[in-house]
Amino acid sequence: RWRQRRVVDLQARLRKFERQDLPDLLRWATDIEQLGAYVQAEDHNLSDWQERFDKTNLLGPEEWFYLYERADGAKLGYAHFWRCDRYEDHLEFGRVLDKEYRNKGLGLDFLRQIIDLIFESQNCFRVQAITAADNEIVQKQWRQAGITSEGRLRSFMTVRERKLDCAIGSILRSEWQEMKSKVI
Repeated sequence: RWRQRRVVDLQARLRKFERQDLPDLLRWATDIEQLGAYVQAEDHNLSDWQERFDKTNLLGPEEWFYLYERADGAKLGYAHFWRCDRYEDHLEFGRVLDKEYRNKGLGLDFLRQIIDLIFESQNCFRVQAITAADNEIVQKQWRQAGITSEGRLRSFMTVRERKLDCAIGSILRSEWQEMKSKVI
């Protein structure tokens, strides 16, 4: 079921970034220890993020960033989504969960909140994601959240100078709406 969550998971939510959160975003986006084995570090500095924030608050029109935060104020990670096709109403998302909070049962709730946020705030038909083909943990979460695996993209992503095959998956608005209608 879509809304069945463990008690610990209900204590975290996505929220808009504030300017004082930017050092955390910088750390998550550039620190290879935070990014893990499957995400390429970005080449930005704090002033780059501050400039982007001052122009858009990191909320569109082509890409959006949200902070994943626990009720006690602990910053758990961030979600990022963007337009991946200029001709179709498709969005793609990514997420980074701080390494301190991995393997604690937050990943599925985080994923579901991202999907909900995108479909509730954007006029899009399809939401997609990619991950390294051997990232079984994320692909299991996809299945639990209703994301359908669509295949493999060969040598699609470079992480730490290695070319990785990627799995791609998506959920359509109609599938998401059907899942939401089954919530007790």
